[in-house]
Amino acid sequence: MCSASNAQPSTLLAPDGYPADDTDFVRMAYRFLLRRDVDPGGLDYCLGLLNAGESRATVMQKLLDSDEFAELITDKGLQWPLVPPPGYAGQLDDSVQQPLRDIAATLTLDDCEPYHATDLPNGEFIAGGWDLRGGEHNYVGGIDLSGKRVLDLGPATGHLSFWMERQGANVTAFEIGYDASADIRPSHTVDVEFFRNSMMDFVRGINNMWWYSHHAFGSNATMVYGDIYHLPQDLGQVDVALFGAILLHLERPLRAVASAAALNPECIVVTEPLDDFDIHSTVPVMRHLPGRDENLSGWWEISPAAVIKMLTVVGYGNVEVTTHQQLYYPDHDLSVDPAEVTMFTVVGRRAA
Repeated sequence: MCSASNAQPSTLLAPDGYPADDTDFVRMAYRFLLRRDVDPGGLDYCLGLLNAGESRATVMQKLLDSDEFAELITDKGLQWPLVPPPGYAGQLDDSVQQPLRDIAATLTLDDCEPYHATDLPNGEFIAGGWDLRGGEHNYVGGIDLSGKRVLDLGPATGHLSFWMERQGANVTAFEIGYDASADIRPSHTVDVEFFRNSMMDFVRGINNMWWYSHHAFGSNATMVYGDIYHLPQDLGQVDVALFGAILLHLERPLRAVASAAALNPECIVVTEPLDDFDIHSTVPVMRHLPGRDENLSGWWEISPAAVIKMLTVVGYGNVEVTTHQQLYYPDHDLSVDPAEVTMFTVVGRRAA
């Protein structure tokens, strides 16, 4: 998943990280939680609660407790939290994959959260905040994917998953789910647990987009869920493990890299934003992201040298580093011009 804040309305934020205006706040909550625009009755009800002195957390909890939200989260796709199979094992079995493919055939774009720009085979164009089209080869470090088994960690809406499949790769994607949530930073100004629930609902929409695209492409890629720090050990032989700009979202990046290394791939590929780091510096640096309480899922700015250090620690110290430009619509606002973001990719191979 590429780094960016969640797609939310571009508006003035209050100190709690939500829109300052109560009406904008209610509209955001409906779009984010119920995936629809607020109706007049719902708007009046929520504003009435706020005017009566109820907190915003109470209003959001009312939406989470609603029958509509309960129906929404049980209708489409794998949800969170769920009880996982022991060791997250057995998910590659067709008895698990087929029901997911069946659900994919029923999804509409209203069930999905766009993230990557993608051209589907039927001519449909999916707009997204990150447009990697034409830059995919550089994004994965220029490696040969033909005949390779690739583990795509944090695939978001799957643009790279399906692009790699078209390059001849056998792709298994891995996403958080079951009892594992996104890593959420502590905060004293935002309801962290509400943010966690909201984030996992956002991930559900992103994952639905992966499955929607999977169906549209007629893909053979598989999807497994769980804890990135304890990857399923029954995945079989993996040739490539790809971390597509997700280390910055993880509380423990090194632990995640070590979990992938335990699968003994030929190479581990890590892509991250370069930020203001010197690509030639040998000093490993990891900086906590500045306090952005509107998005508690971002943890780090990571230098290339820090990635090299992590890969070296887990036995993948034969490295090659490249840089490339990718298009990003700031804050996922598709009404503005995209910016070119400088990214770096480290391909680490097992040391001889």
